Amino acid sequence: MKNNLIITYNIVLAILFTILFLNKNIGLNLAIFGIVFTPFLLLSHLKNSRNPKTIFSGILFLGLSIVPFFHQSFYVFLAYFISLFLFIGTLINTQNSFITKIANGFYNTISLLNLKKKSKNHKMNLGKLGFYFILVGVSAVVGIIFILLYSSSNEKFASLFENITIRFDWILTTAAAFTVIYKLSFSDTLKSITILDLNSPIQLLKIKENLKEQKRKIYETQIGNSLLITLNIILIFNLITFLMEPIIMKESTLSDAVHKGVNTLIISIIFAIVIILYFFRGNINFYEKNKSLKILSFIWIVLNICLVFTIIYRTTQYIQYSGFTYKRFGVILFLSATFVGLCTTFLKIQKKKTIWYLVRTNFQVIGIFLLLVSFFNWNKIFTKYNL
Repeated sequence: MKNNLIITYNIVLAILFTILFLNKNIGLNLAIFGIVFTPFLLLSHLKNSRNPKTIFSGILFLGLSIVPFFHQSFYVFLAYFISLFLFIGTLINTQNSFITKIANGFYNTISLLNLKKKSKNHKMNLGKLGFYFILVGVSAVVGIIFILLYSSSNEKFASLFENITIRFDWILTTAAAFTVIYKLSFSDTLKSITILDLNSPIQLLKIKENLKEQKRKIYETQIGNSLLITLNIILIFNLITFLMEPIIMKESTLSDAVHKGVNTLIISIIFAIVIILYFFRGNINFYEKNKSLKILSFIWIVLNICLVFTIIYRTTQYIQYSGFTYKRFGVILFLSATFVGLCTTFLKIQKKKTIWYLVRTNFQVIGIFLLLVSFFNWNKIFTKYNL
């Protein structure tokens, strides 16, 4: 029953896709198709359809299907397709990371060469389906031949069909839509990436070490303490001098302060992440005498967060002087992503997580944030603010 329902739903979607998108505007049509298309995806992957992650990604995709009705841009359509691949990837496997879900969703959409494989979720007889296509195709061709034959000898009969034209573009679009949508009812994945993702641990484990490794751990802790003390002192003086600057600055001075501040932050964050990842690798996380190293690292992270907020403040001042633009908005997005990265680094140290935890979590949080940002009409916001 389920197989027949999916095929029927597939045919309806393919016809609807052609009606809505072939030589038509995309705004409202994309919203209508998204509303009808979402239940199909849930129906074809019942195993994970009730998972909270699936529900969230489905709502996100459905929301981004409606957004083009209100405003359209390249970024909006890019976010729409990313949310589609994320939704499909989540339906296939809810345990994968954000980036792997998108990769699997994209692969599952375009990997038409695997159509002959049977899905574990439902078994479809492609031979039977092909037979129906041949049956309809042969009947249509023979019917057209006889219509032309009878029309040549019967004018009244011919008048019934004189306004009917065969739209090959309509037929090809419907067939292509059917093929792609039908393919989405399967669960094809990039197996090597999927397995690597699932098998990569996010929690560090303590391993046995010899005497030489124990001594090196002690030396590295001492070096780390000395290095972080030096960097923290320098960063504190940098923040103090910022507080000593005038609250209101000239436009040219603000522009220079923002650009230099962002460059400084990039270098500072790179050093911070590299240093912390080096000194908090492997067994050094379980070393009983590394509390001072942890405290200094936490201070370093907090001071960098303070640096982020100082640059955000300067950026908002710059926007007040020179207006809101995509580049200045991009700076705010970058600073927000930096803040997220510092917070996840804090959690990595505190909870003894792996580097893969940092990569996985940052991609997910920042990726979802960027998708949510596309719900807003920034052209309208910038124009209204600037006016």
